[in-house]
Amino acid sequence: MKTLALLLLTVPLAFAADPFVRFSGSDVVEAIWATRTAEPGLSEWGTDPQLGQRVTMPAATIHRAPAPRGLVKLDGTPLFLRVGDNAKRAPLRIETEFHFAPVPLPATAQPFAKNPAATTAPSTTNAAALAAKIIQESKTPRGYCLVTDCDDARLAWELARQSQLIVVGISTNANAVQTARTALDQAGVYGQRISLQHVAAGGELPFGPGIFDLVISTAGPTSPWSMEMKRVLKPGGAAWLGEGVPLFIQKSAENAGAWTHAYGDASQSANSGDRNLEPGRVELRWFGLPGARGMMDRQSRNPPPLVVGGRLYVQGDNRITGQDASNGFIHWTLEWPGLRRVNLPRDSSNMCADEHSLFVAAGEHCWRIAARDGAPLRAYPARPDRVWHWLARDGDALFGSDGLPGKTYTQYQGSWVFWYDAIKAAEITKVCSERLFRLDPETGAQLWESPRGAVVNSTITLGGGRIYFIESRAPEAAKGSGTTNFWADAWLVALDAKTGRQSWEKKFTLPESADPTVLFTCYGSDRVAVTLAGKRYHVFGIEAETGARVWQQSHDIKRFNHGSHMYHPLLSGDRLVLEPFIYDLRYGTVLRDDLPLRPGCSTLSGAGDTLHYTGSSYAARTEMLNLATGAKSAMFGTRASCWLSFISGQGMLFQPTANVGCTCRSPQQTSLAYGPLAPKK
Repeated sequence: MKTLALLLLTVPLAFAADPFVRFSGSDVVEAIWATRTAEPGLSEWGTDPQLGQRVTMPAATIHRAPAPRGLVKLDGTPLFLRVGDNAKRAPLRIETEFHFAPVPLPATAQPFAKNPAATTAPSTTNAAALAAKIIQESKTPRGYCLVTDCDDARLAWELARQSQLIVVGISTNANAVQTARTALDQAGVYGQRISLQHVAAGGELPFGPGIFDLVISTAGPTSPWSMEMKRVLKPGGAAWLGEGVPLFIQKSAENAGAWTHAYGDASQSANSGDRNLEPGRVELRWFGLPGARGMMDRQSRNPPPLVVGGRLYVQGDNRITGQDASNGFIHWTLEWPGLRRVNLPRDSSNMCADEHSLFVAAGEHCWRIAARDGAPLRAYPARPDRVWHWLARDGDALFGSDGLPGKTYTQYQGSWVFWYDAIKAAEITKVCSERLFRLDPETGAQLWESPRGAVVNSTITLGGGRIYFIESRAPEAAKGSGTTNFWADAWLVALDAKTGRQSWEKKFTLPESADPTVLFTCYGSDRVAVTLAGKRYHVFGIEAETGARVWQQSHDIKRFNHGSHMYHPLLSGDRLVLEPFIYDLRYGTVLRDDLPLRPGCSTLSGAGDTLHYTGSSYAARTEMLNLATGAKSAMFGTRASCWLSFISGQGMLFQPTANVGCTCRSPQQTSLAYGPLAPKK
């Protein structure tokens, strides 16, 4: 196992957030932390505890301490780091095996002579200049690159050498391909970063659709590969077609949704809204990293992945990877001790995202992380002696809540309790917040705050210009939802999302006496739906504008184990799905009561009218069901996590590995991504 031992020795009380480490590309390793006030930055680095290399930085509140150049080998050699001058802080240990950067190319490699034989291909000097120009104009320094008409591989080589691109060159000239392969191989650079393929003239390229970040043709727009180049170019990808020819940018799929919050969006619909995914009409686009090693065994219902703006964010065990949604290329990894949050059915996620940023709640700060490279953009502090709980990104605002530290669930090893499937108090006690607030994400300015009682994190929902939640105002509420009087003084509340002023409140009485196994809210079609599970499932339809109860329903729970007693609701248009029933969201009419019992633990997710879910964990089968047409399909040998890891968005379906360690069949050791089935020619 490759590990990076990080010794962080900090000034007492100076740190408002524990440090994390960013790996980006093959050249960025840095420790990142925040302080509440501007503090000078001091870091000492070394390959043993004696350190030896000292770096000082100006006073700041966000500190970024880069490892000295050449110190980090990423080959398992321990790295030791001291920040500040307190020698009492315990070291953090960071594994480097999850740093998936492209392999650096040897700086001295010269596979091609500087004075090539007579050829129509660019000279080595010209190829170097052209590669630099293409990288700059396309703004694509990393990812997957295809070079067509690659009889001479000098341009392909220069693209790989000057960037962190993984380059594939194609040519119809078999002899030229073999000659270039030999030159690259003899220089020790052929394989991982640059490869060449011989292809038949006029045929279909041997690549799936929408895979490459950058496609290059020196033959210009008249290249015989012009149509194929567009087919293999990913949404938002660039095609360089020659000097003086405008850069071609691939359009994104129409009606492609996003998965920006744990349950799809800030309204907790569990639906991406994507309209490109139909049962039986999807195919595998890519598979690979991140694999099982960086995840939690059985995945104790921890934060689901997110996909938006062309990025897929996957949270593992105290780490996050930011990768390309279209092809799986990992752009950056954050190793984040203390990040872990589990048992989401009784809490809220610690991640949300927008088109350009990932927001991560970790301890006393919420961090804004750049989607492109994982760099920290801003840190938003909670109140002193409090930590971030819930967070949401909606419109031009960042919403959040804070509360006492030590309340979130973090354990997942050593006991069946940490599967969080039983109905004991230790597993179902709800995590609560003390305060809600709205921030300007650009400046960090607080726009309003609303001190509350004990707000149940799993019930906080945004929609229709309001924030909805259930809170307890009982004096004992701070002790937890399992206390005797917690639910005796419970209220369903709506705040104006813009001003924070209360829109309405209604007394909330449990239909059963015990602390619910789960309690959720979601918003759609001018309704706030409240769902809870006890001895039965109960559903309430609330008019969002007034808080008036419009309808109420309940139905049997088919099985009190393996997740069947704790489903999260799903909204699809005016439908509310709470298995095995589908209700009319506005009026409560039963539309269906025959959704099949699913052997396994996961909850449903959806894309528009289509549900996607694990049909059976035992049999390792994922399924899709269109609620409008009734069309259904199954994919065997695959399955999602024990809560929610099968998501959609950007015109695709994603199954990051999240179920290893489970005793059900076919634990999935790789991440999978599916896209719409390509039309037959």
